[in-house]
Amino acid sequence: MPARQSTTSLAVVTSRFRLGEADRVLTLLSATRGKFKAIAKGVRKPTSRLGGGVEPFAELDLALIAGRTFDTVTQVRSVRVWLGLRGRLGSAAVAWYVAELVERGTSDEQPEPELYELLIRAWDLLESGAPDALVAGALG
Repeated sequence: MPARQSTTSLAVVTSRFRLGEADRVLTLLSATRGKFKAIAKGVRKPTSRLGGGVEPFAELDLALIAGRTFDTVTQVRSVRVWLGLRGRLGSAAVAWYVAELVERGTSDEQPEPELYELLIRAWDLLESGAPDALVAGALG
């Protein structure tokens, strides 16, 4: 059996859902790879090394191992975190809205660097205190 290929990617989490008791499937967006899915195994366990690293509103440097259907996250390092979005309900809602628009506007494994930058810029604006309605209206 050939060795599985390992890669790294700079990406943000645009959505996620639970898989089994301890795993989570992440939808990630990268400027160079586009939209792709990866499994974070054991991430919901209290002892997980990945734990809070694969949360939304963070730009992540990910180490991945290729799988048949999904890649598997093996390491994660936060590059940039938009913590202010997590504490303001209106800004968090707009941030999720923007992430969903970008996710729905992209195809799997099709690089869309402009959309990636748009998402990052929108989160930067929200983090800096720009009016939620202004950011949402500019994209909707």
